[in-house]
Amino acid sequence: MCVPGRLSLCFPRNYRRCDISLSDLKDPTDGTEFPNCPVLEKVEMLGFESYPPLWGTNLAHVTTLSLGERYEWLSHDVYTLSLFPALRDLTLFTTYMDQPRSYLHTEPAPPFQHLQTLRVRGSLPSKLFTRLVTPALEALHIEANYFGRTAINTLHDSFSPLCLHLYAVLPQIICHQEPQWATYLSKYVLTCTRIEKLFVSEWMEKKCIRLLGPSNVILHVL
Repeated sequence: MCVPGRLSLCFPRNYRRCDISLSDLKDPTDGTEFPNCPVLEKVEMLGFESYPPLWGTNLAHVTTLSLGERYEWLSHDVYTLSLFPALRDLTLFTTYMDQPRSYLHTEPAPPFQHLQTLRVRGSLPSKLFTRLVTPALEALHIEANYFGRTAINTLHDSFSPLCLHLYAVLPQIICHQEPQWATYLSKYVLTCTRIEKLFVSEWMEKKCIRLLGPSNVILHVL
């Protein structure tokens, strides 16, 4: 269980890896560093403000990160990403807002040289995607949040990774929330020239076939 303002640690029986879940945790006022966790591999963070005195060098081996905000994305969120140089699996999300506010400045995130899987859940600001450099990305997952909102409308003109597989397996509610979803998705697919496979929901198939036209992308229905 993750308690707001507390640390939640999970140690498997073999103690070879460590997972942590953080919610609404603030920087400690006494300057205490993060507990020594040399085998920390998976981190989940929601509504979190991070500062160097808290972390030390404990995040060098984290390969899986889920980072989200309830309402708006701030510059410290981009800084938080810079603390995870070895990421292979990254999830970015917004919990409640269907159109999140963004207070991001110009500082870019560092290149994620090892990132293979990126998941974006809910509507995320375009400025966030312009800061992500992912040269080794293989799979991008576009997911809807509870309100049926996605990042399709911001991805198509602000983020063009050379991923191989694009997953847009979405609920039909996005027809009402984002009526231009098919146009934005097709623009994004045609921009990412390295994409080989597009995975969509059954109800999306006909419109995707019509908009993608004679492209070389292989369409898979899930």
